Amino acid sequence: MRGSARRRPGVSIVTALTVLGLVAGACSNKKDDDAVTAGDTETPAVTEAATDESTADSGDSPDTTVVASEEPTTTLAMTPVPGGKLIFAGEADVGNGWVPSVVQCDSFCHTRARTFFDPLVTLSDDGWHPFLAESVTPNADNTEFTIKLRSGIKFTDGSDLTSDVAMFNFNRMAKSLLVGAALNGVARDAEGNAVMTRIDDLTYSVTMASPWPLFPVYLSGQPGWVGSQ
Repeated sequence: MRGSARRRPGVSIVTALTVLGLVAGACSNKKDDDAVTAGDTETPAVTEAATDESTADSGDSPDTTVVASEEPTTTLAMTPVPGGKLIFAGEADVGNGWVPSVVQCDSFCHTRARTFFDPLVTLSDDGWHPFLAESVTPNADNTEFTIKLRSGIKFTDGSDLTSDVAMFNFNRMAKSLLVGAALNGVARDAEGNAVMTRIDDLTYSVTMASPWPLFPVYLSGQPGWVGSQ
């Protein structure tokens, strides 16, 4: 009994020290965990704040200054020379020959044709205007149009533009398989010729089958081309 009693204080001390060590270790681990957790949580906030503060303190902004470069000035001292050759491309070549009433024309053909055929009328933003014609005058109900040609116009072969030549061209247009359908509003005689009247060397009239106020507009296109007879 006495031996056991004597050993109890030592056992109690060891036990107490062991418990104290476990508690101290637990507290130490808890502090370390708290430190790591706090560090992980607070680090982005500190970094973000530092970045914002650095940006705010610097006051710098991107440099958007544009420096204009000086372009060299080129002066062309050239004297125009007549003649020469110009080569360019188009959609296709024309069908048939370059005869106003039979040539099969697309838009590119019309562009080329206007370099050697002139029309009786031309168009602009404000309507139609006489071109080879000096005037195109309708009667009261637009069933007859009197066309007066400009004087002094010659073809490249030296012949004159006259009412006879203009009537010859227009009649071929009216009877053309390609162009005639555009002139269905023009009156025809028993032989299919356009009804026209020669007034003088530079003046003639064209009769309509019914009132046709837009007839002069058609004379700005292929039906209005005039070639040497």
